[in-house]
Amino acid sequence: MSNHRDTRAPRGRPSTPAVFSAPSEQIPNQVGLALSHLAHLIDGALDIRGGPVDARSFAARSLGAGREEIVVDVRSLSPLDAVLVGIRLAALMEEHGVVGVMGGDGEPTPMWLSLDTDDGSERYPAEIYVSFAAGTLSTEPVVLGIERDWNSQSLVGFSVSANGARVREIVNTVAAEAGELSNPFRMRTVLADLENNRLRMRVTSNLDGDRSDVVLPDRVWSDLDRHVVSVFRSQARLAAAGLSTNRGVLLHGPPGVGKSAAVRALAASLVGEASIILCQSDVVMRRIDSLYGELGRLAPALVIIDDFDRIAPRGGEQMRDFLIAMDGVASRHQGVVTLATANNISQLDPAVRRAARFDAEIEVPLPDRAARGAILERYLRDIESVVDVPAIARATEGATGADLRDLVTEAVLVAADAPISTELLRTLARERIITVPRGVYL
Repeated sequence: MSNHRDTRAPRGRPSTPAVFSAPSEQIPNQVGLALSHLAHLIDGALDIRGGPVDARSFAARSLGAGREEIVVDVRSLSPLDAVLVGIRLAALMEEHGVVGVMGGDGEPTPMWLSLDTDDGSERYPAEIYVSFAAGTLSTEPVVLGIERDWNSQSLVGFSVSANGARVREIVNTVAAEAGELSNPFRMRTVLADLENNRLRMRVTSNLDGDRSDVVLPDRVWSDLDRHVVSVFRSQARLAAAGLSTNRGVLLHGPPGVGKSAAVRALAASLVGEASIILCQSDVVMRRIDSLYGELGRLAPALVIIDDFDRIAPRGGEQMRDFLIAMDGVASRHQGVVTLATANNISQLDPAVRRAARFDAEIEVPLPDRAARGAILERYLRDIESVVDVPAIARATEGATGADLRDLVTEAVLVAADAPISTELLRTLARERIITVPRGVYL
């Protein structure tokens, strides 16, 4: 479920964009905000203009000038920037009060969205024009807006011609402060997916997982700590030495050996130290450039890509975009680690695997007998059972952790209320366990 919710009032009769306006006198902060919110709720009933007004006309009215005297400064916003700029604009409205508010051209009311996080809900404008009185953002009155169309958003500033340089400075300042003063995405767990073919980021619940519950060889955990955790915890030393603080890591091995579980446990241990970015497959295939373009607002960041060998683009324009995005990390950002899982890295283009894209490859093997015993102990610990675990570990050669989980699950279903026995697990193992030769992944 998206945590960006549209909080506009339902549309009713056609009406002109809502605005309250008193150009000669600033409305007190709380009164102005209350009137703006009331206008949203009653769908334009506070419209006092008597006719449709576009953004330039609204700005001219607010600034006390003619349309031909107005200059506009426009700054394109990325999807993440649009949210952060909206949050910053809402803060400025509350801090300084407003003289007038209008929705986007043709819209009866401003569009406000709600960003839900673990700390609560935060409302911010996604399409709005706001006039600020002289003496607030500038010695002269200015109008700021967030414009939106189907594929993009922009921050715009309106002023009279003589104040053009100042409004450009204000637009740049608002954009720079967005995310620096308040960034609800940074140091959180963020799900990256697509909406209408455009990148969308949503704050999600913190990851759960503990490496003590994931049975892997000590070598694997040691390598993950070296190539992921230590990169974040050695940022200052690496930077001081002129070394890269970015890294790419491929975690590979047969399906079911615990790669995804290991990644989640590792990421959970880094919550609060880095932003955790969970990538949906469509982002990797179609908007990886947009994702990596956002990382300046999120670093230090751990970007997680699951089943990379199944979704990585092969050849053509998509491959080119992916490689450009990976290469751009080194030149544009610091403190970014990309951790991808793969079942069969031989399917990946060699260009993807070279150093400075993926610097380390860590293999997760099929569990050996001792590991199978530890996995069985893990799944049986809260179940009534009388099981010779070493015997079952010997009888399940070639099984993955996922196979053993399914084996115990089926035993619970078959045994019903009775304790799980060694013989039951042995019988089910003979029926279920299929050794998968290395290099063949179904």
